[in-house]
Amino acid sequence: MGSSIAEYHRTRGYVNEETIQTVAASEPIMAQIDYGTMDGLQALEYCSVVPTLDQLKLLDGDFHGRFQSVSRKRPNERFSIARSFIESVGTTPSLALTPESRPSNVCYDEISIDANRSNLRFKNGKTASYGAKGLDRHGVYQSPPSFDLLFLYPQRYQDESSDFVRLLLKKLHAYGTSPTKIEREAYALGSEFDYTQVAEQATDFDGVVAVVPDEGWIEKQTDIDDPYPEFKQQFGQKKLPSQMVAVSSLSEDDYLGNIAAGLVAKCGGIPWRVHDVPGDTDVFIGLDVTYDAETEQHVGASANVVLGDGSILASQSTSLQNGETFQIDDIVDVIKNLLNIYLEEEEGTPNHVVIHRDGQFYLDLEALVERLEKASDLIPKFDLVEIRKSGNPRIASYTGDRFESARKGTAFESENADHAYLATTGKPERLPGTPQPIRVVKRHGSTDLSTLTKQAYWLSEAHVASISRSTRLPITTYYADRCAEHARKGYLLNGELLKGVPYV
Repeated sequence: MGSSIAEYHRTRGYVNEETIQTVAASEPIMAQIDYGTMDGLQALEYCSVVPTLDQLKLLDGDFHGRFQSVSRKRPNERFSIARSFIESVGTTPSLALTPESRPSNVCYDEISIDANRSNLRFKNGKTASYGAKGLDRHGVYQSPPSFDLLFLYPQRYQDESSDFVRLLLKKLHAYGTSPTKIEREAYALGSEFDYTQVAEQATDFDGVVAVVPDEGWIEKQTDIDDPYPEFKQQFGQKKLPSQMVAVSSLSEDDYLGNIAAGLVAKCGGIPWRVHDVPGDTDVFIGLDVTYDAETEQHVGASANVVLGDGSILASQSTSLQNGETFQIDDIVDVIKNLLNIYLEEEEGTPNHVVIHRDGQFYLDLEALVERLEKASDLIPKFDLVEIRKSGNPRIASYTGDRFESARKGTAFESENADHAYLATTGKPERLPGTPQPIRVVKRHGSTDLSTLTKQAYWLSEAHVASISRSTRLPITTYYADRCAEHARKGYLLNGELLKGVPYV
């Protein structure tokens, strides 16, 4: 953290000087703190706990329930609060302006995407409007070429696990796909070294379904290690897709469809594809570059190739070692590796590529464009698009006297700038509050913003492990982020080119 912890905080201005001097003159209690993007010794006097909502729920369930009900305000409640504030401003001094407390979409054109049309393809080319409906009626688009499964379960939960396996196999059969081979094996809860031995013996399978204890139960045990991270890491190093199922989820019928569809995808099948994605894009590339604001360095990247119909082709993730930086060369290398896979699978190069960046392009965008333009024989036409999650206004439907949740597929395109706000979730689905939109920002390319926005929407409908409810982000950036997270935790081989989606 630099020459001293005191100097570190002086340069950032988060702690007042009097407090710094007091702590420095005493014998402060020091602790090794992991901040996620960095770690190091820290004086506890400088630290404050910022609990997650899950931690808050564990500490005080009643308060958590009240907090959630108040914080998740519906559209009209949000507007009422904003209107009260605007009206309290009154006439401004000097300029003598009186703001009007009414909604305005000045400088924005509304786009309505027909989210209810049957635009997802399932077995035999049949279409439906969302995942659960299509799977139940038509079945998966394509079964895994080989579907040999191993079911692992703790000995103490044998009865519950047996019931779950029976229901899962029934669900897979209903989706028009069934495992080609099944084996069941019980394991003892105990040491992480025992779990390693169990995982080592799992050979000649296409996927593993492992029942694991709930995290809350594990935390109360003194002599039992959590099998989840050990299984994920061991199976990941063996390139064996795995699906973990918590004991508390064994009796949850609502999860069966998600687990079944995700398992099909992990083992090389395709639950569904998008029937019609606007534009002429051959390949979408999702790019997630981890940026550490403290060190002002890029510490890792992941990317995936999504075919023009919304199916994942391949992914890759790489993390940097201490002291390294992430350069444009690394981004270009990842893109080249993924396009090589496209060449092998599709027997040709793509004519048009759209690259989705999770967040902002912190790299030198002009330099990146220049590098990609030099590869015009490999990528003749490309667009660079940012998918931003934060800092966006809410989208709602206004009837003239009140606001209601907007229908999913509603977007507003800026008339004077290259960005649009898109509601990928909303009515007719029931949500606890006002859905959060994403911002689609066009940074380079010839494709019009309206088409890029519609593409982002339909790619958000391609989440093959979320079958009954819309997902906020397109699979390009969301799956790249999931791939990066699994790589950071050691669940995937760093730098390994992956076919399929073992991280869903």
